[in-house]
Amino acid sequence: MQIDDNTNIILTEFSTEVWNENPDSRIYIVNDLEHKYDIISMNKNEILNLLGQNQCVVSNDHITYTLGKKKEDLFLSYYRIDFNEYDVVIKTSIYQD
Repeated sequence: MQIDDNTNIILTEFSTEVWNENPDSRIYIVNDLEHKYDIISMNKNEILNLLGQNQCVVSNDHITYTLGKKKEDLFLSYYRIDFNEYDVVIKTSIYQD
């Protein structure tokens, strides 16, 4: 993730490297992630290979990644990826806690 020096706007392009190196700023790139990848059709191993296991909780039926928070938010955001019995993604959601 980079900040444009001229506009102070956070650049929001997803990459695995940026995701893993800036876990508190994932909130700014999660939309690009979902735009670039067909997350719903991926399996658990593909998700873990793409996003890693840095700042996440892995369970049998879902993975939850910490996204960080935007400056105006009071609470952290999380990205939850739900799997069916075949370990294929069936749903994603973002929530605050």
